[in-house]
Amino acid sequence: MAEEYPAEAILYVQALLISGFIHFWRTTLMATGLVYVFNLIVGTGALTLPSVFNQAGWALGVSLIMVLAVISFITVTFVIESMAAANAIVQWKRLQQMKRVSHIIQAALQASESQDEDSEDTPLFSPELLEKFPSTPHRYYLIQERIEMGQMATLFFSRFGCSLFFLCFAVYLYGDLTIYSAAVSKSLYKICFAYHCDVPTLHVTTCRYQRSPFFPPLNSTYHPSDLPCNSTVPENAFCWEGSRLTRLDAYRIFLAVFLCTLGPFVFFNVQKTKYLQMLTTLMRWLAFSIMIVYAARKLIYDGPQGHPPAASLSGVPGLFGACVYSFMCHHSLPALVSPIADKTRLSRFLALDYVLIAAFYLLLALTGAFAFQHLDDLYTLDFGPRANGDCGTGAAWPVMAMEYFLALFPVFTLSTSFPIIAITLRNNLKSLFLTEGRHYHWCIRKMAFPLLAVIPPVLIATTTENLEILVRVTGSYAGASIQYIIPALLVYYARQKTLQVIGMGVKNEFASPFHSCGWVWFVILWAIACSILVTIQKQMLWFLGYGHACDLVTVVYYIDSYEGGHTWRPATDFKTFLSQRQIRSPLFFMEVAHTCVRVAACRENTGHVCVCLCHPPLSISPNFLANRSVFTARLEFDTQ
Repeated sequence: MAEEYPAEAILYVQALLISGFIHFWRTTLMATGLVYVFNLIVGTGALTLPSVFNQAGWALGVSLIMVLAVISFITVTFVIESMAAANAIVQWKRLQQMKRVSHIIQAALQASESQDEDSEDTPLFSPELLEKFPSTPHRYYLIQERIEMGQMATLFFSRFGCSLFFLCFAVYLYGDLTIYSAAVSKSLYKICFAYHCDVPTLHVTTCRYQRSPFFPPLNSTYHPSDLPCNSTVPENAFCWEGSRLTRLDAYRIFLAVFLCTLGPFVFFNVQKTKYLQMLTTLMRWLAFSIMIVYAARKLIYDGPQGHPPAASLSGVPGLFGACVYSFMCHHSLPALVSPIADKTRLSRFLALDYVLIAAFYLLLALTGAFAFQHLDDLYTLDFGPRANGDCGTGAAWPVMAMEYFLALFPVFTLSTSFPIIAITLRNNLKSLFLTEGRHYHWCIRKMAFPLLAVIPPVLIATTTENLEILVRVTGSYAGASIQYIIPALLVYYARQKTLQVIGMGVKNEFASPFHSCGWVWFVILWAIACSILVTIQKQMLWFLGYGHACDLVTVVYYIDSYEGGHTWRPATDFKTFLSQRQIRSPLFFMEVAHTCVRVAACRENTGHVCVCLCHPPLSISPNFLANRSVFTARLEFDTQ
């Protein structure tokens, strides 16, 4: 006869199984939510990190990435606390409204003369139920409702503060859309007109340009006759011999195609589907894994090809902007955190997320900086179509497939995000300019704001394809405000509001571990200091000296732009400088910079020779700063 178990034991086992299943389900939901946070942060912004990391130097870059990761996590905890405070305020207001309704219903019941229970006029609430309505909820601070940052700004900021918030948010989204437009168009035209300069050593004497297989092959690779071999191909270079189409023209054509293809989606309400998110996430992780493994393999077999300096102050603004852009998730936290069932260990899991993200960024940046001699501002373009470092056509198809996949990676991922961000910008512009409850013509609501969301970013993108500048401006100003200043101000005013409305009797379980007001002011001062550094960094070079102890020589020419002509002849003076310093095989790059009046050319391997070039001897004055334009020339030379 089978042994019978007591009913209590069976119920106990069932309770254990149910509780275990619930715990497993909550843990799975928490892990899923945090994986989505990880995927959101580690987006295409990371593609700009290796280039700016290389410019700032490996030691300074590692330090700055770690510091910015910590400060970004601090502001994430500020947003979480503000979300809980906003939920508490909303719940408190709802409770007060229910109390007012209950008093009205109770008064109506007392005045009613009809006591017929079967009447259609019988109230839904009985007096006994209303008397038992709780005066205060057991827990105010529960993140149950999704309250976006715009709603939190409305709750805690003044009307002027809300306007500034929406304005800052709109500027950041404009920068996002501009970067997306430029990145997609730049990737497309560089694939279709894939000029690749093969520079294995510093003694290069030939430079080969590769045509893309998208177009008919040429008998010989095209090289502009008036362009020095080792120089950067300018925007006005022709796409191929005999063509009048320049690289800049091709870039703008792809930009127009991009606008016509994805722009119409902003007129509708487009939402990402679950399968599209899964596909985008899969492609992102596949691309990043290939880049890291490829760069690591290149380091192991070929040795370090890049020689980044230990530190260079000139690269700090670009790295700051890219890091702010790469650690950004604050504006999407309400949508990501609210669905998580068990939020008791939320801060701990988010801290783990940021540790993993910082380690991932360091791995990506370090392998890229040392594996490649030259880095594009969009990292995927360093894996562009080429044949084993040669401009021939003998590459194996798996290598070609990998290179084209990486080159097209920004096109796929950014194209899926562009309509969503454009719609978000459209809605924020409506919140900024339209008054709630007022009627507006359909042309304003349905036509003007969608066009206002997509046209300006594309127009800005037509003026430049330099992603480093776009990321620097977007991340260093609007991005820094959203990631640092706005969360700090939100948590500051949220604490004041909840203290005034709810009091100190109820504890906020989601309070930031950095609860001191000193942390709030530290974050605000940090953001302001970094923005000031980015703004005046170029002007400060004359005081700090420009250059670093490495195999890079930096020369700054001073060219008079006021009436009277140029006092310098850059080409002649440049050749004289090379001859005097015995610098061979220079790689010459030029960029328009802000006013500088001093330069240090450092050469560590030959005794760290620093040369100060000033011509003519200058006295600093506002007129001089206003009337001078500077060209920066970076040279690499043989150290043997």
